[in-house]
Amino acid sequence: FESTLQTTLMFSLKERNYILLIMGFFVCGFHVTFIALHLPADLMFKGISPEVAGWSLAIIGVTNIIGTLGFGWLGTKVKKPMPLAFIYLMRSITITIFVLSPPSATVALLFGAVIGILWLATVPMTNAIILSFIGPKYLATLSGVCFIFHQLGAVLGAWLGGRFFDIHGSYENMWWLSVALGVIAFVLTITVKEKPFSVNSEITQPS
Repeated sequence: FESTLQTTLMFSLKERNYILLIMGFFVCGFHVTFIALHLPADLMFKGISPEVAGWSLAIIGVTNIIGTLGFGWLGTKVKKPMPLAFIYLMRSITITIFVLSPPSATVALLFGAVIGILWLATVPMTNAIILSFIGPKYLATLSGVCFIFHQLGAVLGAWLGGRFFDIHGSYENMWWLSVALGVIAFVLTITVKEKPFSVNSEITQPS
């Protein structure tokens, strides 16, 4: 049957694989916004100079390019939920090592370099998985809906970072929450199946 935007959207919001993908992308927004906004303050609270804190963010920006291109390429070679889930797991491992390591300029810069590789590398594979669900016709719409949840995670990450610091006097509990959410996102995303939605005649019916 002829799929329309309304039927496609309503069907997709009930589809398990799309919901799982959205939930993982929510965590992505939580991670990147918390780190972008609160990492410099956390480093300076631990005695790291503002210059090093700034450079840690700058390094994230540089290595983000490498990570996005690298994982985008990897997504063409293997099933995309696997490397996408791996990104979430590696974020949790990287944050754990960061929290347990003695604060230093070297640790701050290395953390920026590694977390930058994992920064927006989620985007090409998330969009590619949505493409496998629905084809190109409504890709922008379904990617946009997914990004709304990314931004909801971003709002929560930004607000909770400050709230946790006010309550506990440090960001440590917020870091551990980020670790837990990364593991949850890994578990959810690794179960996503790349298969066309039945509502989408563009993919399921040959031309």
